[in-house]
Amino acid sequence: LVAIDPGVCPAVCVLFDEPGKLLAADFFDGDDTSITVTVGRSKRHRPSAPLLVACLRPYLLSGIAAVVVEDVATHPGEGAVGAFSFGYSRGLIEGVVHTLGLPLITVRPQVWKKRVGLPAKSSKGQSRHAASSLAPNLASNFKLVKDHNRADAFLMAWWGRGQL
Repeated sequence: LVAIDPGVCPAVCVLFDEPGKLLAADFFDGDDTSITVTVGRSKRHRPSAPLLVACLRPYLLSGIAAVVVEDVATHPGEGAVGAFSFGYSRGLIEGVVHTLGLPLITVRPQVWKKRVGLPAKSSKGQSRHAASSLAPNLASNFKLVKDHNRADAFLMAWWGRGQL
């Protein structure tokens, strides 16, 4: 099962769930899933379709049951640049998933957060703590503040396990 937390640097969790064994997962984010582009005089991160395909390619032959993607939407007061970035990321991710012929499951943040015991407006730290609690053997993947996207991807994968 794969879960992807969209954003300018999407986080990917590939979850291996074998009965009787500890959960195992591979994680990709930052340099694995996005490129830096120049926009005017500034540099910005953008998700990269070729890099996402490269992350998923090793798992295609062994079979990916589904890809869970967070069903993100704009927030009140969010600027146009932020809204565009999320929409761009989600569209690119869905395009990659459909091009690879993989089943897609979208989930609203409130739904997966409720399933893992988080409040709807939980903090990044709460996501990291919840992920570490559910899979202590994977906790080293969530120890840094910047690992909150990995934690969210893992928690979506955890939610997705119950859907399959």
